[in-house]
Amino acid sequence: MSTDHLTVISWNFENNGKNDPARRQAGDELLKSLNPDLVYRQELWKADASGRTIFRAQARTLGMHGELGGDSCTALFINPRRFSVICDWAESRGPQYVLPPTALTLRYASPVAS
Repeated sequence: MSTDHLTVISWNFENNGKNDPARRQAGDELLKSLNPDLVYRQELWKADASGRTIFRAQARTLGMHGELGGDSCTALFINPRRFSVICDWAESRGPQYVLPPTALTLRYASPVAS
């Protein structure tokens, strides 16, 4: 029987580290140390600037695949060894969202029973 588990984190990091690269890097390193499988982030303001440079750096630091939602409000980072993206619902969300969520359908790669 497998003793597999998932680590899921939801983190609202104020103003994406208060626009301070060192603070943001320290936050990303903290998240990485928790060895997450899914990370739901809020307040990624300006993470989409300059070709998503900040967002891509955060995904690299975490060693995860990332999907940044509209207006850099939210993002999902996924462990690509555990999940794959089946559908991104960005185009299907209604206009009622002032701050649009990141909405994905994921496929879980179930572990091999030991």
